[in-house]
Amino acid sequence: MNPVPDGVRQQLLGAQRIGIIGPTEVDTEIEHAFHYVPGIPPDARDVVDLGSGAGLPALVIAVALPHLHLTLVERRLKRADFLRRAVGALRLRDRVDVVADDVRRVRSSSATRNAFDVVTARAFGPPHWTLECATDLLRPGGVVVLSLPPDSATRELSLACQTAGATFSLVDGGKVAIVRWVDKGSRRFEE
Repeated sequence: MNPVPDGVRQQLLGAQRIGIIGPTEVDTEIEHAFHYVPGIPPDARDVVDLGSGAGLPALVIAVALPHLHLTLVERRLKRADFLRRAVGALRLRDRVDVVADDVRRVRSSSATRNAFDVVTARAFGPPHWTLECATDLLRPGGVVVLSLPPDSATRELSLACQTAGATFSLVDGGKVAIVRWVDKGSRRFEE
């Protein structure tokens, strides 16, 4: 497992105590979050995490890649409040913003349209929905790094990528997908 500052682990344990993270071992969740890091291009600067929950994988990414600016989008106020406190406790306020809003509104805002190099998502929704949201948020050449639930998720992602004109690769034993658009200058998503 990659080293993570104890402060991140403590914040995630706190999230688990109040029910934001399920009963899975926090160290296992942290290890899984580190699998997002290689999918983030070295020249990326701005990352948006959709449905941030307790901050997985965003807090781990923020600590592992200190050159990034992250925007965490969480519609549930209790979780957004937790994230703000965690970001403050970890002294990340200068480069991590928490937006308490629905992704539908965020993706339609002129301030966030095509504003990010990377979109991350863990347990956000089906691959089709995640890629649809990402197309509005990503700059040309951007990538999506997302968790895949078990079962038919790889097949669903493959179909979504075909529709969106993208390709994907898998890491972490097929649990994390890195999606890149075939034509870096444009993205399309049509149902």
